[in-house]
Amino acid sequence: VCPFMRKGRIAQLSKVLSQAILNGAIVNIITRPPEDFEEPERETIKENTAKTGGAIYTEKGTITLGNGTVVQDNTATGNGGAVFAKHDAKLNIDGAELSDNTATSGGAVYVNGSTLRTSQNPLFKGNIATTNAGALYIGNFSETKNDVTTTSDADVVLDSAIFEENTAKRGGAIDATNSTYTIKNTQ
Repeated sequence: VCPFMRKGRIAQLSKVLSQAILNGAIVNIITRPPEDFEEPERETIKENTAKTGGAIYTEKGTITLGNGTVVQDNTATGNGGAVFAKHDAKLNIDGAELSDNTATSGGAVYVNGSTLRTSQNPLFKGNIATTNAGALYIGNFSETKNDVTTTSDADVVLDSAIFEENTAKRGGAIDATNSTYTIKNTQ
């Protein structure tokens, strides 16, 4: 059962469907999930296509890809083959597998001024970027609207992540442009 169909989430589903053409299978542009939201334990998200965030696009929201979740064979014609996390979003990858996704930059994940945490041996395998970062692109966010510039720095800690067989012209596994990140117990 689709998690958006449980407990009367028709409004959420319509928002997802209205943005799916631009942003893949799941769109999350909220500051926090509804109090009764139940994160599915095991999900497969595959074969989606979008301009940005082939499977998942999140902006200022929180997404957790839990143990056993597979995000596979998704395509972004722009950035973030599997996931695009923008401007203060929080992305947790806890034991999930992100494999065989493609994008221009960030074959699996594109972090744009957001927080990323990994744990429980998440696997990034066989992802492809035509330019930068076969698996993970890390960059800072900056945007100017009405002469006001908003910025946010990426905050990335990779703990026990596994990177295998990812491909790009620059940064086969990771490309961090003007950003810093922490790696612990990672292969």
